[in-house]
Amino acid sequence: MKKKARTPAAPKHHPKYYFDTGDIIFLVEKCLFCVHRHFFIRESVVFHDMLSIPSGSDTTIEGLSDENPIVLQDVKKVHFEWMLWMFYNESYTDHTASAETWEAIMCLADKWQFERMSDVAYKAYIALPDVPPVDKIVLGQRYDVPRKYLLEPYLQICQRVKSLSVEEGHALGLETLALIAQTREELKQRSYNINQKEIVKNNLIDLKPSYYHR
Repeated sequence: MKKKARTPAAPKHHPKYYFDTGDIIFLVEKCLFCVHRHFFIRESVVFHDMLSIPSGSDTTIEGLSDENPIVLQDVKKVHFEWMLWMFYNESYTDHTASAETWEAIMCLADKWQFERMSDVAYKAYIALPDVPPVDKIVLGQRYDVPRKYLLEPYLQICQRVKSLSVEEGHALGLETLALIAQTREELKQRSYNINQKEIVKNNLIDLKPSYYHR
């Protein structure tokens, strides 16, 4: 006698982010989220285009029912939770999170073009004291954040006594590594009566090397 195939378990409502007042439903890793579409339309170019102009009947439009949610592929449930955590904190002011959380939020913000979220997440990330400056720069390069945010990490690297390791150089890339080496040498040679932050800003943020290397 053949065994009957098991019926796949139905997706469950998220215990925190399934709101009775929500008006858009997402499915992430067999978990249903019912949230407020205005966050997505307001903050994301991608979701603004996707959600602003629905077409078809209520039964065919994705995102209006548990039976027909918007399925978010290649997204981890915990990462989506972290992103929603930003939405449901007043004015993005609660920045108590780990480096892993901010990295995941930045990844989704970049994927869906949440520009303000990406900006806030990166500022919170670089403020973490336990994250190495090289990691801060690498993440900034990955998501093309404004260079002005990288000044402090660059300054820390240029002022430290220890040379960059092979692993750090590989992560930063050849061009950035060369600019850092040039700046470290300049700070060493011009150690008296100079504004080190200004030199780092010229060389690594504005990409306008001082007269020393012209």
